[in-house]
Amino acid sequence: MASPVNAQVAENGVMETVPSDADSAVASAEPSSAVASAEPSSDEASAPPGNIEEKETLVFFDLETTGLGKDCEIVQVAAVSGERIFAKYILPNRPISAGAAAINGLQVMDGVLYLREVPQPTCSLADAMAAFLQFLQSLDRPRLAGHNIWSFDSPIIVSAWEEVSLKDQFARCVTGFLDTLWLARAVVPRSEVKSHQQTELVQAFLKKSYDAHNAIEDVKSLQELYSVLTFTPEQKQCSQFSLFQLECRMTLQPLADDKILFYQLTDKLALQEVTLEKLKAAHQQDGNSGLKTLLKSLGHTGLNHFKLSNFFSK
Repeated sequence: MASPVNAQVAENGVMETVPSDADSAVASAEPSSAVASAEPSSDEASAPPGNIEEKETLVFFDLETTGLGKDCEIVQVAAVSGERIFAKYILPNRPISAGAAAINGLQVMDGVLYLREVPQPTCSLADAMAAFLQFLQSLDRPRLAGHNIWSFDSPIIVSAWEEVSLKDQFARCVTGFLDTLWLARAVVPRSEVKSHQQTELVQAFLKKSYDAHNAIEDVKSLQELYSVLTFTPEQKQCSQFSLFQLECRMTLQPLADDKILFYQLTDKLALQEVTLEKLKAAHQQDGNSGLKTLLKSLGHTGLNHFKLSNFFSK
């Protein structure tokens, strides 16, 4: 369960005060330098780490869900931007799987959601997403940041926005996403950590553990972790993706599920803004040769185009 806080969560799920156990967290969503330097050299001044001069607003978010698959439902959504915290529990329509419950400690009994046997106030998905949208709209076109969100959290939350007919409003109020897993892999050598999981990174850089898999605690620790990572603008840029790229990846999911394309290639195509419809159009234009020409133009050669062609010929 989340730790005591200095202010109650308002009806819209927003707290204006940082929880009392997060006194060491950064005071703003604008990251600061991890390295204290009194007099930077001229080279350092001309090319500072990306988290020194960054001005955009970041919202660190996390979800807890009914399962580990992409068809699961959201049970908890939490976000933090500086000292502003958003948190909502949602009563799901489907049971929470044993695997998910073992990880996040959430379970539903007699229509009540419990976090480690403590009942929690809940709302509908529509109410939670509307409140989260209001939270995002109160900021200056923020970027959503999270750990491993490309693979899990982002597709789920975009599907939720779509389900409650708020995806267009969501798209207008954010600038995109940043996956801190990608960023950590770029700046933290594998030799320095056991893995790039958030818990391992927090232990390595912040020298502490936290209540992992509680969405509020996850986002608080991630914001603090981000503040101490040193990276270049190029590394940060390579760790970002747009809503459209994410939607491309979602359309390509059937190709990955059917093992027509490896997941790595599916990701690369999505980041090149290739949709399932674009591949289908190439096939309709010139069959296997059309697919081969398109993929070659994108730098992907040596593929088994026949498997892809057969998929569209069904």
